[in-house]
This record gives sequence, C-alpha cells and structure tokens, in this order.
Amino acid sequence: MITSAVLFIYFTFLHPLHLSVCDIYLNEKTQSVEISQRIFADDLESALRPLLGEKTDLFKPQNPEQLSAAIGNYVMKNFRLGINNKQANINYLGYELDEDVVWVYMEVPKVQKLNKISVRNTLFFEIFDDQLNLINVKKDGRIRSMKLVEDKEEDFLSF
Repeated sequence: MITSAVLFIYFTFLHPLHLSVCDIYLNEKTQSVEISQRIFADDLESALRPLLGEKTDLFKPQNPEQLSAAIGNYVMKNFRLGINNKQANINYLGYELDEDVVWVYMEVPKVQKLNKISVRNTLFFEIFDDQLNLINVKKDGRIRSMKLVEDKEEDFLSF
C-alpha cells in the first residue's frame, strides 16, 4: 500500500507527462485533411525558447505575430504527413490557448480520398527522452491510432 502511494506521488508530481495528441480527419465536404495538435503549453515554451532566444510566454506574448510564426515553424519542422504515397503540403492555420494546452491547427487541401497515411511526428523529441506523440486518424466514422516515440518517429495506416 505504501509503495503504491509513493509511486503515485512520484509519477503524478515529480515526473511530468510528456505527451501530444494529434487528431487527423478527412473532411469529405471540403475535400481537405484537417489536423489539430494538442500540446502542453509549458512543453511548447521550452521548445521555443532556444529558437526565439528569449523567455517565451504563450499567455502574454510580447509579439503575437512572431510567436505564431515561431509555433508554425517549429510544428511544421517536426511534423510530416504522407497521403496516398505522396508528401502532403501542409498549411499552418494558427493556434489557440485552452488553459494549459495549446491547440495547433493545420490542413492539407485538395484531398478527395484517403487510402494510406503516413505520419512523422518528432515534437519535443529534442528535449524529452520520454516524449509520446499519439496520432488519431478518423475516417468513415472509425478512429485508428498510432503511437510515436523517439525510436519510432514514423508510422502509417492503410484503409
């Protein structure tokens, strides 16, 4: 009992969870692939600090346009998508804050069918060796998932 309590306290308070969740959805009406990434704000601030050369505060940015561009550059550098065996041209749309989470939005226009998708997501691998990036792909009302970690940066699904 005491061992369980100690482990709970260790994993809850002393060992933070390093996780991002990416949702990918084929919107057949707009013929686009919609992508949203949920990431912890403090993890993103840690990743942006060396890129911006200063302390980064997502909640009170000194230059919101520069911050948005830096977020877009960081995410686009670490996220690749292949659709039907072709490299996808991803558009960064922006981000929004939701308490301690940052939502990053992207899309791939002009996608009529989704037969195969490959995802490479290396967000935060450079700063956390225990980073886990979950990918959820929704198609035809079903959700299929991938788990990406430092020694498995890329995976694919066929439909």
